[in-house]
Amino acid sequence: MTSVPPSFQHPGSPPSRPELPEGASVPTAPPEQDLPSIGVPAWSPFLVVLLAFVMVLVVQTAAVVVVELAGGNVDRLAESDAATVGFTLVLDVALIACTVLVVRWLARERPSPAAFGLRMPDWGPAIGWMFGVYAAFWVFAIVVGIAFGEPEEQDIVTDLKAEDSVLILTAFGVMTCFVAPLAEEFFFRGFLFRVLRERIGTVVAIFATGVAFGLVHLPSGDWIGTIVLSLFGMALCVLLLRTSSLVPCIMLHALHNSISFGFTKELPWWGFLLLIAGSVMTTFAIALLATRAGRRPVPSPA
Repeated sequence: MTSVPPSFQHPGSPPSRPELPEGASVPTAPPEQDLPSIGVPAWSPFLVVLLAFVMVLVVQTAAVVVVELAGGNVDRLAESDAATVGFTLVLDVALIACTVLVVRWLARERPSPAAFGLRMPDWGPAIGWMFGVYAAFWVFAIVVGIAFGEPEEQDIVTDLKAEDSVLILTAFGVMTCFVAPLAEEFFFRGFLFRVLRERIGTVVAIFATGVAFGLVHLPSGDWIGTIVLSLFGMALCVLLLRTSSLVPCIMLHALHNSISFGFTKELPWWGFLLLIAGSVMTTFAIALLATRAGRRPVPSPA
């Protein structure tokens, strides 16, 4: 006589996360490559530019009033290199400040540093893209030079060559190699390009941002130089896309401006290297601090 086997009991569905062997680490999802959306209207960059120029106009008016009250020469103030550097620095700071204020006003959520591209990239591919993009830019710049001739010197280059004051030259160096890369990249690539890409598409945004970057420098140069700088602006947009970070763009911009400054003043090799290393590392350090600004602690999962 045989016994009846017990009824089969189904073990049920497998657990949502099988147990890992002892000592094995829990796999993490790969970091998101695309930058978070800024979420502001397409006309917001125009508002930023308007507010920045209003701030510069207010500062210029105040400076003129002070000089007149002190019995100074207003025309001499307008022609001085010190005033040029000072008002340019005010414009750079105003671009950053007005961008942050407008985005905080128009965006639904408070913007994080990553919304402007201020986050650390994967440095291995990022360094490769920096050199690749810069080499491609110089190839196109040489082609433009062969086709149309060499661009005329910008006003700032002429001023640098004629300037002998150590104090004024230092101010020019700070403005050109440190402040300009930070401010221009924050506005053009971190804000203008991001907004246009969200609203009108990547290709048009690259072209429009590059042309806008070149046209900003047109009053101090010629149309050939504008084309070259437009190409540089487009190359930096591509670098932002490939690295998902504004930091490599800031560093490459600082490198380019330092090379131009060193050649303009015919610095010795050691001064040339010190300027490049100092500008690139300083802008990197400032960008690194900016990536950590405004971070909120992430609550631990339950």
